[in-house]
Amino acid sequence: MDRPITVDRIYESELNALKFCKRRNPKRHQFSMYGEYKTYYPSSNPLHIEEMKVEIKKNGPPVAVIPARIEWQHMNQWIRGIYQARNSKREPRDDENGEEFDVKHVVMITGFGRDGRQFWEVQNSYGPSWGEGGFAKIGINVPKYVVAFNPN
Repeated sequence: MDRPITVDRIYESELNALKFCKRRNPKRHQFSMYGEYKTYYPSSNPLHIEEMKVEIKKNGPPVAVIPARIEWQHMNQWIRGIYQARNSKREPRDDENGEEFDVKHVVMITGFGRDGRQFWEVQNSYGPSWGEGGFAKIGINVPKYVVAFNPN
């Protein structure tokens, strides 16, 4: 895997992680340090949803990736209920020049359920003041892809 991850304590609760990473160049960790991983694409393959539910029960919370500027911008306006993504087929655009950029926001999927429609329960890194005590319910189709880790 050639895309390293940065541990959450590096951000020190800063909401602007992009500028923080560019400015301070935090230490990054390769996925191989944490064990094997498997990637699911729930929005394009409904079978992956059931596989992910089994994965959560068996190995604990996987990591879900959500486009940061479109999906997450609207998530900040969401208060209660199940969040359903807006513009879920569009990729985020850079505000300055309109070009695509590859920045996503990462949350942990801590559970799942149904309340009129299926949802994932997710925990955000913003802390307990965000959502419902740091957690939210998002529509089952919101994550673009999910990475499940199997510890060594």
